[in-house]
Amino acid sequence: MANRQWYTAIDGQQAGPYSDQRLGEMVAAGLVRADTYVWSAGMTDWVTASEIPGLIPRTRAAPPPPPRQAPRAAQPAGRAAAPGRAAGVQPFTAPNFNQAAAAQSIGQSFSQQVPADAEPLITHVQMWPLLGRTLLVILGQITIIPAPWVMTSFYKWFIENIELPEGRRTGFNGQPMDIWYIFMLYAFVAGYSGYIIDYIFTYIFLYLPFFYSLWEISAILTPLIKLVIIVFLLLIILKWVVQNTVWMCRHLEGGARRLVFIAGGWDILWRTWLFAISCFFIIPIPWTLHWITRWYVSQFALSHEQAVA
Repeated sequence: MANRQWYTAIDGQQAGPYSDQRLGEMVAAGLVRADTYVWSAGMTDWVTASEIPGLIPRTRAAPPPPPRQAPRAAQPAGRAAAPGRAAGVQPFTAPNFNQAAAAQSIGQSFSQQVPADAEPLITHVQMWPLLGRTLLVILGQITIIPAPWVMTSFYKWFIENIELPEGRRTGFNGQPMDIWYIFMLYAFVAGYSGYIIDYIFTYIFLYLPFFYSLWEISAILTPLIKLVIIVFLLLIILKWVVQNTVWMCRHLEGGARRLVFIAGGWDILWRTWLFAISCFFIIPIPWTLHWITRWYVSQFALSHEQAVA
């Protein structure tokens, strides 16, 4: 291109002539772009600047979109720090928590893949207070009327003893009278509905023998209906508990962190059976109840990563 004179067509206006040096300066300044038309003596027609060899520097390929979270700096302990964590804050750990084992757990029930930065919750409830409050809950269920106050007190105590990553704690704002009728109905259905229905059909059978077939049908259907009602009421109570849990739900909804459940189906199954067997022997109940409660809490974790479908 030495000693050539160039003309440009910018916004429909012809300009020039420009020397090679001046044209190069215009390219560097962004006045002449790859799609700008240029012409020089000896050319048959106007062409874009990108078609002139050596005029427009070759641009590097654009990098792909950045990841949703910033790359983590290497940690000497072998575990990457979660994004947004302040320097010097000790990573949150739970006893006997193994991320690799959790990620490979067979038959995971709630998530197909455990995020790499999942940090488990931990509970500080003690064995004997847990046993005492559990017995108080059972007593409240039996007597029905105190159930709203007893259950609300238990949830408040339990949730406020859960520790989140970075040393945060949860709180509970639920009040006994919020859904008092649900608590009472649950206590009644769980404790007395089966006996009352059986008594009614037994009374009818004594005086009206031809209702015997109906009594047989009720013996099969009653437990199933009772189970459906109990599950429905428990879902209402669970929704109420989640809605009144402070920080966890408010921070997670639309926030940068999500709550995941990392336990697998077999993990739940054998622990549940072991706890059920211990209940037959009565004496081990305080230890097994405390053990399985702490385990369930530790299987909930907070993560910065999005769920994997």
